[in-house]
Amino acid sequence: SEVAGGTFPVGRPFKAPGEPRMASTTTSLHRQSRSHELLVRLVVAIMKASPHHPATAPLAVYFTKRFVEAFVDGLSPASKYEYETAPTFYRLFDGHLSPADLAGKDVLDLACAYGGKTVYHARHGHVRSIVGVETSTRKVGIATEAADRLFPGSDVVSFRVGRGEELPIGDESIDVVLADGAFEHVQDLPKVLGECFRVLRPGGRVFALFPPYYGPVAHHLCFVTNAPFIHHLFSPATIVDAVNHLVAERPEIGTKPWPGPQRSYDGREVLPRLNGTTERGFRQLVSASAFEVIDIHLVPFAWSPGGTFKRAVHFACKGLVRVSWPFTKDVFTSLIRCVLEKPLTSATSLPRTSVAADAGGPACGTTTGQEM
Repeated sequence: SEVAGGTFPVGRPFKAPGEPRMASTTTSLHRQSRSHELLVRLVVAIMKASPHHPATAPLAVYFTKRFVEAFVDGLSPASKYEYETAPTFYRLFDGHLSPADLAGKDVLDLACAYGGKTVYHARHGHVRSIVGVETSTRKVGIATEAADRLFPGSDVVSFRVGRGEELPIGDESIDVVLADGAFEHVQDLPKVLGECFRVLRPGGRVFALFPPYYGPVAHHLCFVTNAPFIHHLFSPATIVDAVNHLVAERPEIGTKPWPGPQRSYDGREVLPRLNGTTERGFRQLVSASAFEVIDIHLVPFAWSPGGTFKRAVHFACKGLVRVSWPFTKDVFTSLIRCVLEKPLTSATSLPRTSVAADAGGPACGTTTGQEM
């Protein structure tokens, strides 16, 4: 028999065009749903077994609303924590950056969070000016209060609401861009790099630290777990459902339910609020940009102080990030450290060259505030 110009093979049950095969489809969906439910339960169990689950972790580890808004004399504990951990940012640059390098400069602190880092850079760097940019009016308000408390009487610190893709900063008005834990969150990293280039004066530099997407704990789930590699083993959709199960089960976590997975700027499905940038992908982006690459360096996993076991893990990772096997650079890396410079010549006439540094190695709020 013929339907709409097509011939059905003999013996195959008749099905009008577009008509679903209800029984098989329903069974398949049920199996998928059951399989997904079991995976979610497994992920929840892993998260609960993690040493950084909210039942035992200090509040500072995952910056809950309760922690952030426990003001003391107008100062948020989150701002104070950022201020106290800010020196680690310089230490991780291993001689490429010190507070003294900011003296007399106009500085942009991209994704300034609650302002603690920004104030530290201002006070200890003796900047001419520094502006912190954040997407949230609430965060900008808390950061402004932090500046009043931590650097009273100073007029060099300011904060603005804005996005990295559309910086509220004039052309060629900045000498230094600091980005601590920013590049992994922005929606469109190529556009953010373009904006950083636009606002920098010729000879200006970007100093950035951020985890590659496939780093051990780059999932940014520290408010529920610090179990490494969980985003390697399970899909973004499974992880999101597990997170939301815990958020509903434990109101003390103090965060809203996560939205569903999102698409990165290169089209991959990734966890919410992350853009999926890998070490290889980042090198390709900066090579295609107008920046000159001064340094790209991989900081191996377990870089922060610890016991014998942690030092052994760090030593092993330090060697493994040098291996050119697939994924090893991301898997054993805590942070990508990079220094980019806007050339003194016109960007429109620049040849594209890049300097690739070796891949050796020297908080959930700021990148340098996390235990790695």
